[in-house]
Amino acid sequence: MLDQFLQFVTRYDPDFRNRIQRAGREEIDTLQQLVGEPLPPCYVEFLERMGHSDGGLDLAYDGSCDINDVIDYYRDVARNQFFPPPRNSVVMATGDPRLGRSF
Repeated sequence: MLDQFLQFVTRYDPDFRNRIQRAGREEIDTLQQLVGEPLPPCYVEFLERMGHSDGGLDLAYDGSCDINDVIDYYRDVARNQFFPPPRNSVVMATGDPRLGRSF
């Protein structure tokens, strides 16, 4: 499915694939450990292809989908500095829609 998305975007932005950057297996494992349950396969696929750079998709109110920022969010939740995500959900990006900026 992600391949189809990448093909679609690349038709309109031929340089898109050069701007995306994958996350490593160790980072994905760290995030999964912090989440406390298996990550959805489609999200793992996203991280494996675009986990450090989403190529400028702006998916989170001027926030970030970078796995390092999401890991930081979960570490902040563990330190009680942020409210935890709703049950049965996984935070995939950080950002503050009220302020239009990243945490």
